[in-house]
Amino acid sequence: MSAQTDPSPSPRRLVAVVVTYNRLDKLKDTIARLLQSSAAELAALVVVDNASTDGTRDWLTTLQDPRLDIQVSETNRGGAGGFERGMRRAMEAHAPDWLVVMDDDGRPAPGALAAFHALPAHDDPARAWDGVAAAVYFPTGGICEMNRPSRNPFWHGREFLRTLFGGGRSGFHVQPSDYEGQGMQIDVTSFVGFFISADAVRLHLGGCGAAHRLSRSRSFHLRR
Repeated sequence: MSAQTDPSPSPRRLVAVVVTYNRLDKLKDTIARLLQSSAAELAALVVVDNASTDGTRDWLTTLQDPRLDIQVSETNRGGAGGFERGMRRAMEAHAPDWLVVMDDDGRPAPGALAAFHALPAHDDPARAWDGVAAAVYFPTGGICEMNRPSRNPFWHGREFLRTLFGGGRSGFHVQPSDYEGQGMQIDVTSFVGFFISADAVRLHLGGCGAAHRLSRSRSFHLRR
């Protein structure tokens, strides 16, 4: 998927969810980067403070941007609990078409959200997707291994053979060379730089489960 793809026929209302705990210095950079995006690119930003003790709560109260929605937890609910709270809040209060979620130390590269909005929409169910995993890099430019997406080796012959013949973890993870491609179907990704449609979130929050068709694009990425 290239940033030069045709725009989708209708704008997507995108809401970001960031979960933080005791990393105020990194959170400041992430919020600043996200709010550099226009309201057309980012409609709202939900920040979940997971009971930080480093002054995060006090600093968050000083922010004035109307797109900010601060949620403070009295207990640390962990990453999963924080994202559940933040995504539920985003769905209930901000009417998104799509969500993008990330940790407090993951932030979009300049132009990343614009590139997401430029991805084409497909009416054909066979080509449609309801999730996109961004490529995640360290500030030095290297691939962030812990956020490398993967493909189920039991569903894909290439990955099955690579894993079977000694590939180990690398056998079923997206290969470094794939980051230079035009995007590909994946099956597993992390919460860092994960774009998910509101329709898919509704299925999950409703207790029905969701099968997500996922794609990865090199055209927009996050820095850790």
